[in-house]
Amino acid sequence: MRGPKALRQQVVAEVRLRRYFWNTVLTAGLVYMAGLMLFGDTGLMRYLQLNKRQQEIQVELERIEAENQRVAEKLSSLGTDDFYVEKNARESFGMSGKDEYVFIYKK
Repeated sequence: MRGPKALRQQVVAEVRLRRYFWNTVLTAGLVYMAGLMLFGDTGLMRYLQLNKRQQEIQVELERIEAENQRVAEKLSSLGTDDFYVEKNARESFGMSGKDEYVFIYKK
């Protein structure tokens, strides 16, 4: 038969072993969760990539909208501004103004 001291030492050793096991499992689980949060499909790194891409697309959108506005202004002025109407007639139809000569070169 064992004495109470040896039994107590055995219980303390088993408790330590159980604590060590569960601390290891908990630490491994936390490391795994942290890895998923950082590098998973919906993790921090993916979020940062998508955020950067969104900013690039926003800049591109602003550039295209400014170009669109410029083209729309030019288009509206083509039909109403006399200068652009005259310029278009000269370039498209080979027309000339008063006291002007039109030179046509053969290629």
